[in-house]
Amino acid sequence: MPEISLRLDGYDLVGWQSVQVQRSLDQLADSFDLAMISPLSSSPPPTGVVREGDAVEIRYDDELVLSGYIDEVSESSTATSFSLAVSGRSKAKDLVDCSALHKGAWRNMRIDQIATDIAVPFGLRVSTDLPLADLPTERSFQLEAGESAFEAIDRLVRDYGLRVVSYPDGELLLTRTGLLRFPDVVIERGINIIEGGVRRSENERFSQYIFRADLAADDESWGENRAISFAVADDGVSRYRPLVVHRDGQKRNATGQKARKELEVAANWERNTRAGKSLQLSYRVLFPGDVTRSWEMGEHGVWTPNVIVGVIDDHHAVDGSFLVTSVSLRRSNAGTEAQLELTHPEAYLPEKPPHKKSKKKGFSW
Repeated sequence: MPEISLRLDGYDLVGWQSVQVQRSLDQLADSFDLAMISPLSSSPPPTGVVREGDAVEIRYDDELVLSGYIDEVSESSTATSFSLAVSGRSKAKDLVDCSALHKGAWRNMRIDQIATDIAVPFGLRVSTDLPLADLPTERSFQLEAGESAFEAIDRLVRDYGLRVVSYPDGELLLTRTGLLRFPDVVIERGINIIEGGVRRSENERFSQYIFRADLAADDESWGENRAISFAVADDGVSRYRPLVVHRDGQKRNATGQKARKELEVAANWERNTRAGKSLQLSYRVLFPGDVTRSWEMGEHGVWTPNVIVGVIDDHHAVDGSFLVTSVSLRRSNAGTEAQLELTHPEAYLPEKPPHKKSKKKGFSW
């Protein structure tokens, strides 16, 4: 059975009876929970070895799964046994928890450079797998009162259809979703699916998205403030359900055609992500032939978000390629398994709209 260890200060603590690692495209900080119960006679309890705030790594047969810090440690004992529970998050936890600080505004800088400025005080680097020439430049960007470092970075990149995600080593990556495809990885009913299916919801989906912003005065707007708007429809919603979103254009790239294009991208992004999240696939999977390796996706290592894989499920009329948005890796007395959440690859992209609902097929885009 592959060994799962908690590594700290060069020391590997093993023997965990319950392990869960959670990674998601929608949460920057990955999380982990580990627990063990040991007879007092078997070995000395690790009291004092594991402390809150410690830097740790979660490793699966020496493959790095997560690098971060311990949030909480819980110890208890009886006359015959000792219990230890440890929980924590990846290095990005400080970006999520802490306020962003910066004097003044960033002007005429690429968004990856601004994100790096926000992350560096927390000891984190921001890299990108995109061509630098494709990264937008912010005319002006400034922090909002009380927002966290992650909220600032997310606000900076989201309107361009980009995301910041955590690497297993804790560093940050500015990327687009779905750049990595594994055609040989397939989630298939009767092969590796324990259970799962489809969830459909219209609660957060609207028939029309109307984005509005006020342009700051400049030569192009003839010295006067100008209101701009852009509307985009979701043909998958048949009833009248409009949503108006106001954006503060004066704090961003707020002049001319560039501002209008950014408003269009933001509106399309909002429509596509809401449409995508209204259709979710959820599966518990195992590794065929060796259930102890169910954290693995074939030859590509441990399951990870932001990859596109195949799904074949004739119980729910699903047959196509889908984006893994969330991964929960679990081991307990009940066994080893991976819980996966998936959606349309296009759901996180601003360029491609969803089509009308198909009567014959469960999913269309």
